[in-house]
Amino acid sequence: MRQYTYHEIHALVTKAYLQARLHERNTLAQIDFEMNQERNINHLTAILYNRSWKPSPLDWFVLTEPSIREVFAPQFRDRVVSHILFDLISPIFERHFIFDTYSCREGKGTLMGIERFEHHIRSVTNNYTRPGYCLNIDISGYFMSIVRERLYEIAWATLDKHRKKFPDDIDYDFADFLMQRFLFRDPLEGCTYHGNPNLKELVRPEKSLFGQKPGVGLPIGDVINQLNSNIYLSVFDHFVKRVLKIKGYDRYVDDARLLHTDYRYLESCINKCAEFLERELCLKLHPNKTTITDLYDTTFFLGAAILPHRRYANNKAMTRFRNFVREAESAMDAGVPVDMMHIYAVLNSRLGYLQHFDEYKMTEKILSKAPHINGIFEFTPRYTKATFKQS
Repeated sequence: MRQYTYHEIHALVTKAYLQARLHERNTLAQIDFEMNQERNINHLTAILYNRSWKPSPLDWFVLTEPSIREVFAPQFRDRVVSHILFDLISPIFERHFIFDTYSCREGKGTLMGIERFEHHIRSVTNNYTRPGYCLNIDISGYFMSIVRERLYEIAWATLDKHRKKFPDDIDYDFADFLMQRFLFRDPLEGCTYHGNPNLKELVRPEKSLFGQKPGVGLPIGDVINQLNSNIYLSVFDHFVKRVLKIKGYDRYVDDARLLHTDYRYLESCINKCAEFLERELCLKLHPNKTTITDLYDTTFFLGAAILPHRRYANNKAMTRFRNFVREAESAMDAGVPVDMMHIYAVLNSRLGYLQHFDEYKMTEKILSKAPHINGIFEFTPRYTKATFKQS
């Protein structure tokens, strides 16, 4: 069996540090680590090599967009370690995951999920020439319902199976040490709240780690737990594909779609899915969001409203775009100093997203009411990109 040397762990730490700082540039924690970069990397290497590393208490805060949820962010040093574990085990699990899960996977994401979902709709309905239905599955309080011991069993079963075939692929004992350190800590122990304390009251009980049973609930806010959420539901993915024999199946975190030509068969799948999830994973279906819809009606998935031969962005995306334009216009009307490079970046980000939908007319309507923006920027014919006007 392979065992990492000190120098191999040092190389892992250095690589993970460079990954962790990509999205943390100019934060105080990242700058503090970088000020003594060599010493900090050497110290982290040493405590990982002798297995004395323990994760520090988490920073706790509440986000209100796109929905109200708790986030527990690790310290920068622990974020580095989570990248080490992610890099070690994610290639192994990628071989085990089905193709049509899209969250936290390289080369996947929401847009690919939307396109694959549309592909499955056309396949099931034979390009809208025969009936088709969609079972919309949503799991109630998913992250807060994950049983960490069960997650460890599922993860280690896959790793152990891989170890028997490829014993020298990675240092499995080192990966196991990191997994246990992350999974079996108490995420609430010593956590520090940041932000407006009134926001804590807005978090619904089923969306909060507080009040959950010991060993239940996975904190949101770390790359390794995004992977863990996929690992936990991977057994459900294989159940849907192999037992229920659903060919048109798409999942993003706990939001899943099962497509079939037979409405009654999908009705029978609701109870089968509910029984499997509760028996194997201690999860429950959301009673109000688990529905069956006709594929010829509007079907929603990953922020898209999909109809035959066309798709639109959902109301939240269009509202955010409209509000951004209005706020920029109001600031310029009031003579408030505005960062035009920021507006340029956000505007192109929104336009780049909306170009994947049939939203040309709505985009044109929103921007037609923005004289300041139109005075500064010019747009491609179908509003796919903005550029500064030449003076």
